[in-house]
Amino acid sequence: MPVFGKGRTQRKGPTIRKDHNEIARKLKKERTVRETKKGIIWEFSHGSLSDVIKHLNYPIQEHIEHLLKRRKNPVIVDWGCGAGTAITTLAQQFPKARCYGFGDQRHPEWKTNEHAKLIWAPAEDFRRYFKDNSIDFMYSHLGLTHLHNPVYVIGLLKKLRTGGTLVTGLVETSIFKGHVPEHMGRQIRKNGKTTVLLTLGDIRIRVHEISPNNFEIRRIN
Repeated sequence: MPVFGKGRTQRKGPTIRKDHNEIARKLKKERTVRETKKGIIWEFSHGSLSDVIKHLNYPIQEHIEHLLKRRKNPVIVDWGCGAGTAITTLAQQFPKARCYGFGDQRHPEWKTNEHAKLIWAPAEDFRRYFKDNSIDFMYSHLGLTHLHNPVYVIGLLKKLRTGGTLVTGLVETSIFKGHVPEHMGRQIRKNGKTTVLLTLGDIRIRVHEISPNNFEIRRIN
């Protein structure tokens, strides 16, 4: 069930800025991007749900099962969904959940998708499709990586419900550095991993390091 915006048929797919050399090298090593004469482009657009779970090191299905015990129709969003393979699988497995894929690159598979709602729009238009305090669970396999924009990610957190969660692989581990005064956060060390409690404007969040470069960010108010 694609949602196509008028005049978007000529939009180019997402790219990684050339000056993000460190990010580009890491992703090329993992074979998630490839370099062409036109720049570095994404390779990993048809990743299965198993691929996403493995890469994020997060039990997505178990998390949704828990949500369904507390909420009748939780809202699930795949930010940077590619061909929509992973979010479609989730929509089939959890028909009571409202599953959305969001991306700035369209794919032929979208036209025949009858399970998830797929939204094709620029990153900055995300706020037009989702109200504040409306999303129960959002994940981004590699989509947010190419933005390299901490301010944008912080803005996404306002779309989460209280108790809502964003799980993402960011590569840039200092996403909040320079954007949040040190005195506003409290860092906790547990089992060799870091959990940081932060206040961002009128919301509080918990940032938990799942594994190197993978984070679970939960809105707690």
